[in-house]
Amino acid sequence: EQSPAELGLPGIPWDQLLDNAANEPIGHSFIDTLFQRDGGASKGWVIKKVLQDSSLRSKWIKSIGDNGVEINLRMAYRYGLRIEKALELLAVLAHISGGFPLRAWELLVVRHRNTSNGGIRNILCDQGLIMIVTGAHKGFTTTGRLKIIHRFLPREVGTLLTYYLWLVLPFWEDIQANVWDKC
Repeated sequence: EQSPAELGLPGIPWDQLLDNAANEPIGHSFIDTLFQRDGGASKGWVIKKVLQDSSLRSKWIKSIGDNGVEINLRMAYRYGLRIEKALELLAVLAHISGGFPLRAWELLVVRHRNTSNGGIRNILCDQGLIMIVTGAHKGFTTTGRLKIIHRFLPREVGTLLTYYLWLVLPFWEDIQANVWDKC
C-alpha cells in the first residue's frame, strides 16, 4: 500500500480540514478549504501533471500555441468515460459503506457545492470524516419535520471522494467548459 506522496498526490490534511455546514454562498464546498490551505497550488493539479510528464503530454496535448493548449478530443472523451465509471464505483462504495443505504432519490440529489436551486450541499467534512447528509420524509405528515440522516463514509472511501472532488473534477469541468464548447 502506497502513501499519497508515493503516488505523487498531495496529502489531505484531515485534522485541519474544517467545514461549516452553515456556509451558504453559492458554489461553496469543503474542498475550497484544501485550495486555500495550499495557497492554490493544487488548482489545475491534473493539467500540471499532464504538462510535466512527456508521456502524458504526448497523449493529451495536440498543440500548444498562442491560443493556449489544444487537448486531444479522443483522450478527453475516453477520460470522460472513465470519470463516469469512477463515479458509478464511488456511488456503490458510498451506498454500501456509509451506514443505512441511500435511497435512489437521495443519491440523485447529492451535492458537494451549494447551488442556487438545490440549496446547501450535503457532502460535508466533520472532524476528518466525510459524510453525506440527506433528509427522509418518513413521518413528515405526522411530525411536520424532515428527518436528517448523517452517513459517515469510511476514511478510505472519503479519501477517494475527496481526491475526486479536489483534483479530478476541476480538470473534467475545465475540459467540458473549454473543449466541448469549441467543438
